[in-house]
Amino acid sequence: MDWSSCIICGSRKGEPLRCPVDSPHKGCEQVYKAFLQNVEQFKEFDALPVNLKIGPEVSFELLAKSRASWHKSCHLKFSNSKLERARNKRKSDDNQDETLTRVRGQFLSSKAVCLFCGETGDLHEVMTLEVDEKVRKMATDLQDSALLKHLAGGDMIAIEAKYHKKCMTNLTNRHRAFLRQSQDCQSGEEDEKNEGIAFVELISFMESFIDDGKYVLTLTELHQLYINRLQDCGIKKEVNGTRLKSRILTHFPGKLQEQSDGKTVLQVFNEGMASILREELWNMIMKPML
Repeated sequence: MDWSSCIICGSRKGEPLRCPVDSPHKGCEQVYKAFLQNVEQFKEFDALPVNLKIGPEVSFELLAKSRASWHKSCHLKFSNSKLERARNKRKSDDNQDETLTRVRGQFLSSKAVCLFCGETGDLHEVMTLEVDEKVRKMATDLQDSALLKHLAGGDMIAIEAKYHKKCMTNLTNRHRAFLRQSQDCQSGEEDEKNEGIAFVELISFMESFIDDGKYVLTLTELHQLYINRLQDCGIKKEVNGTRLKSRILTHFPGKLQEQSDGKTVLQVFNEGMASILREELWNMIMKPML
């Protein structure tokens, strides 16, 4: 395994890699252990977000020793909230399988039941293959295992399927909500990726200042540069200046310090601070003697 790459997607490109060993918040072994536990549960639900190359022999001790890293967006795919969704979907699929068994028995004995709920009532017949294609696509997108198993018997006209109008509407609404959620999720992941890129470019800008022999930057300037880069990526959002400052200081541990006169907040590299002190000492001691 390439420990210098993201252990989830295997890439070093895109957003910066994060290593729990470097986190000041909580023990890295606890983070690695929680990650591996979630991976195992995703496997139990047959719902791994990505195809991992992590085998059962990989322990949290090995991850810590190897300083395993990941992209934030990759790690979020194994979060507790995503795991809870997978757990709920598994429960839903199990319930749907029970419904399928009941519907199939009723359907074989009497076809005058709803394809979706298995109940009788005011039913509509499927008259065109367009309806079959529409229902089949929605079932596939939703991964509705119960409905897909039932549709495996043939097209809805051939199996003389019938349905309640309300049940068809419910399926359509579920599919519409699924598409909307998928689009929001994709948009959110893309924004998060672009935010990471914008921050990396901001850090590169600051490092270029050092190379040019400049060591003092205002927080206002850095804040505006970051916002402008986000807007270039199509992201319009409020950026908390204090949080941005904390991220910057964390990126330059022991190399950068904050100075303020009550109005302007400066980010001063240590080399710059030494230069400022030398200049002040010169003005106070040596210059009057000339």
